[in-house]
Amino acid sequence: MTNYKLVEQDYEWLDKIIQTTTSIQTLYQKLFLLEVEGGKDTIEYTKLLDYLNIALEVEEQTYCSAYLDNNKSQALIQYILDNKVPDGFKNDFESILMLDYSNIVLRRVLNNLNYNIAFDYERIKKSLSKDLINSMRKLGVPNFQEVIFQAVYSGAELKRAFEKDILVGFLVFLDECVHKLDYQSFKKDLLFVKYNMSFVYKFLENDMVNNKFVVPDVFTFSSTLVRDVTRTDDDFYGSLKDDYGAKASIKQISALLQVSDADYDNGNEMITAILRECMLRSSFLFMSDEALLNLNEEFHDFVESREYLQEYPNNQISEDKIIKCFRSIKRDRNKLVLSLNDRKR
Repeated sequence: MTNYKLVEQDYEWLDKIIQTTTSIQTLYQKLFLLEVEGGKDTIEYTKLLDYLNIALEVEEQTYCSAYLDNNKSQALIQYILDNKVPDGFKNDFESILMLDYSNIVLRRVLNNLNYNIAFDYERIKKSLSKDLINSMRKLGVPNFQEVIFQAVYSGAELKRAFEKDILVGFLVFLDECVHKLDYQSFKKDLLFVKYNMSFVYKFLENDMVNNKFVVPDVFTFSSTLVRDVTRTDDDFYGSLKDDYGAKASIKQISALLQVSDADYDNGNEMITAILRECMLRSSFLFMSDEALLNLNEEFHDFVESREYLQEYPNNQISEDKIIKCFRSIKRDRNKLVLSLNDRKR
């Protein structure tokens, strides 16, 4: 909870940033349609990119003019959630996987406000439980508050970096699907996902706009940079990465197993399955060989169980897709030129 109370200027600022964001979204739509029509090399596409860059500068200046701090950002987020979006609104990647583009302007605003919130020392210190503080004191840990702060800060910043990494990986595999002959009937929908991804997640936008919405070939883990800057312990970093990758993978595997063979006759279900495959392949990139082996064994044990066979008798297509993702791990790593040194961490 925040003690900050919004004033009239804050509501006026919110209206302005929504208007600016809407203009940016309109430019995205025009760029998307031009790419669909094969017009990426046209003067019109270049002009639209120039207009987009101007609009992005206006957006940046608008955020700066609000002098946002943690409390004000949190108050604005809560106001949007309470007053601007419907009940049950989810501002996460799952909405894009489910082809839900409603409230997409507010999704960008919410993400920008969330990423504006800093992990400051005082806020983290106040959030520490008394039991944890007493335990650290009893153990005689010197400067224990600083030690805890560093761990919390490192974990929070790494989580942000993991989110970026997994979505960049997703874009790489999405781009691969865009160019697959088997998926040409879904090409427009897949391209639409690419543009909406860049729009919703500003940390992807800079590279995408600078590259004219061509997905970069080179993949570098942002999380390794954060690890080095925060001097995060290698074991802690490895466990976090395995945990993040495993949770993301299990979520996509579980969702894919809900899709029966008959469901693939539905175009939207097919597109969603393609997107989930991309997300699953990206999730695997985070995991150590040992963690992947354990997950693979757990998956096969589950699909061979009596419980699964009784509940999901006609899910062979989904099973095959998941198995294919496991088998493509080595190729995917080579495609993204992930260093052996990082994979071992």
